Amino acid sequence: MDNKQKAFEWISNEGKGAMLKLEWDEEKTMDRIRIYDSPTGDRWTKEGYFVFGDGSMEWMYSTPSNSAQTPTEIRFPAKKIKWVKFTITDGIADMSTAWIPG
Repeated sequence: MDNKQKAFEWISNEGKGAMLKLEWDEEKTMDRIRIYDSPTGDRWTKEGYFVFGDGSMEWMYSTPSNSAQTPTEIRFPAKKIKWVKFTITDGIADMSTAWIPG
């Protein structure tokens, strides 16, 4: 997804513990991830963690509930990876949602 596709979001009925894995055919160099709250006010992914293809991990704590207006940006030392997995550990609603632009 790109930054202009705010109408799209990942939705899971799993709630806490829900996971999303993004994979690429070729390695990507990353030094940050931006994650947006759901554009609807009744769902909020508050906390979670990312596991990267190189075995490293980054936590995301206390994202703002702002209807996808401002992203939470997680910065880390640059890494070359072919995949990243996001797991939700806290939030509000039966459904877990997040918008992760490409």
